[in-house]
Amino acid sequence: MKRQRPLIAALFATVHDECQSIVWSGVADYANAHGIDLITFVATSQNRVSTFDAHYRIVRDLLRSLAPDGILIYTGALSDHFNPQELTEYCHSLGTCPMVGISQKVDGLKAILIDNAQGVRKTVHHLLTTHRCRTFAFIKGVAHHMESEARFQAFQTELRNNGIEVDPTLVFKGHFVKASGEEAALRIIESGRIPDAIIAVNDSTALGVISALHRHGIHVPADVKVAGFDDVPEAADSVPALTTVRQPLYEIGQIAMQSLLDEISPTQDADPKDIYVPTQFIPRNSCGCTPPLWGSKNSQASTSLWQVPTREALVSLSADIVTRTDPNISAQAALTWAQTLLAAFPQPDATANDDKTPDFITVLNNILVQHISLGGDPSVWQEVLNAISQNRHVLANGDADLSQPDDLLQRARICVGDLALRKTLSDEFQKEDMRTLIRSILLNLITSFDIDRLKQIVQRDLPAIGINACHMVLFGTEGVQGIDMTAPQPARSRLVLSFNQNTQATENAAPLEFTTANILPEPLWAESWHRDHLLFPLVFEKQCFGYILFQDNPNLPKDVYEELRIHISSALRGHSLITELREMSLRDELTKLYNRRGFIHLCNLMLRQARRTGSRLTIMYGDLNKLKHINDTYGHAEGDFAISQAAAILRRCIREQDVLARIGGDEFTLMATDMDAAACTNVIERIDTAFAAFNDKREKPYAVSISIGYTIEDVTETTSVDDMLVRADAMLFEIKRKRAAQRS
Repeated sequence: MKRQRPLIAALFATVHDECQSIVWSGVADYANAHGIDLITFVATSQNRVSTFDAHYRIVRDLLRSLAPDGILIYTGALSDHFNPQELTEYCHSLGTCPMVGISQKVDGLKAILIDNAQGVRKTVHHLLTTHRCRTFAFIKGVAHHMESEARFQAFQTELRNNGIEVDPTLVFKGHFVKASGEEAALRIIESGRIPDAIIAVNDSTALGVISALHRHGIHVPADVKVAGFDDVPEAADSVPALTTVRQPLYEIGQIAMQSLLDEISPTQDADPKDIYVPTQFIPRNSCGCTPPLWGSKNSQASTSLWQVPTREALVSLSADIVTRTDPNISAQAALTWAQTLLAAFPQPDATANDDKTPDFITVLNNILVQHISLGGDPSVWQEVLNAISQNRHVLANGDADLSQPDDLLQRARICVGDLALRKTLSDEFQKEDMRTLIRSILLNLITSFDIDRLKQIVQRDLPAIGINACHMVLFGTEGVQGIDMTAPQPARSRLVLSFNQNTQATENAAPLEFTTANILPEPLWAESWHRDHLLFPLVFEKQCFGYILFQDNPNLPKDVYEELRIHISSALRGHSLITELREMSLRDELTKLYNRRGFIHLCNLMLRQARRTGSRLTIMYGDLNKLKHINDTYGHAEGDFAISQAAAILRRCIREQDVLARIGGDEFTLMATDMDAAACTNVIERIDTAFAAFNDKREKPYAVSISIGYTIEDVTETTSVDDMLVRADAMLFEIKRKRAAQRS
């Protein structure tokens, strides 16, 4: 399969997990910036809170058949479901192309790892020396998880280096989720022994600890200190703000992509060794520390402590503060804003009516509006104002005294705070509007058991939430076929829906059949559009119906994709169940042939078709001979056996396009096209021969046979199935009458 660009496959357990989502953003942004096609295979699906179904075999088979140029694997997350040996075997089963792992070492793969020990030891040291903690609890992750074990070992080592032994009754198992923290906190409370500090293996667990403690009247940090690991976004926004160890998650994704490219196309400068990324200890409220008043969430020191010698240096410092906190703002824009703002800083000899000097607050407000329009956070300008306050002497013209503009700067801070608050409220309104729209889409999906309506909703509504490309593939060549997740994927699949940038491709056309191993039909691969897609298997319980690819919208919460997957999978399962129920209502339970209802329904369709084309139709009507005698003499079990074997014989003797049914206890019917009297005679002879062969082989104390009559008719507007059945039955009756006369 010819490719326009390099193709990288990324394998993540999930993309809405707090850590994995940030790492994945780094991976995706790197791929976009370097013209790389990226397909991310999502290997688990959430079925209820904190519980996941894994479908690693499905994504393995799809990924392996795709044969990408390289594979990026979040091995740390996969190790939640595999022990080290299983993880190694699984990774190597994906193929022979270059691979890079993230957060956990796998033999034979280059890995991007973090210095877990450094971060945990700094946390313990801080709690020991700054807050005088002496008793500690630790909540671990999954038992065989290497990062969890490394963090716990560092915890033990630092305590022992300070003469403190770990209390095994204060070490708890966990699973990296809030529920683990809540459970451990409850056990601590029940023991009546509240330690000085609780350290959790990750932030989610730590936040669960704080939540459970607060519900039981135990206050953090007054009664107990709590610390986590990762520095997920919620850590800084929680109350109290969580003390933690920062992993540079976004940068890890970028480093991993660059390392994988180095593995694909090695250069002289490429380093084949594993890469260790340093961590950073972040003290916050949950351990009793107080963050800077005006600093951003990520600030380590207030800029009011910085001194600069000149106006030009203050301009550069102000611009640097903006770009450091908000990388999306260009350096030139930040520099222009800083120059404009500082030029408007009033001098003592300026009058209120001086039209040549723009009002400082007005200029600041205009800059804030521009910053917000570019998607920036205006609160960073509080740090800029701190820098101006500390260095205002460099703004003076000549010997002017600028030591007392406190009222102006205070009004400026109020202006920044006001716009920041209004932006937060505006963002919340927009988020609520988006959540309302998403809920409406999900409700439409979950109630759409018709496959065509499901496709219409996906095609119409996904672009409204910024998903501008989507491709839905169903396994098999017809219908909605759920396969067991342990079974191999079908060789052929169908693209039932595909659109890109709102250009619909298949809704009104027949589904496009293709080889499943290609993931998508080759015409789609040949197109020039860039791919940044998330692939989710469409799974309901233990059945997989196919998969769906969403083009990523960076502004959309990643859990939305999982919700869409769940609801689309549920809709497909609903469609499958309704189809099964419809089939059951049209099928005979014993023989699995059509019943009377199913036969009449299909024959009416064939009648309408025959009227349009001028075709002739044939109905055969057959009775099993002496079925009552078999039932009365040998029992109904033998009678059912005779019926089911007769159905199997009839099925083998007719064409695939013919409609065969059991419409009564011993009555079978068949409707066919393009059959004349000679063809009917041949079919009846073939059936008689097959029954004779069956009787010779089975050696039953009874013979199974059938008598058949038929009618062949030119279809007119007045032709009906019931009338044809009556005429075929009349021929059958005449055949039986003649046989009876011959015997007598």
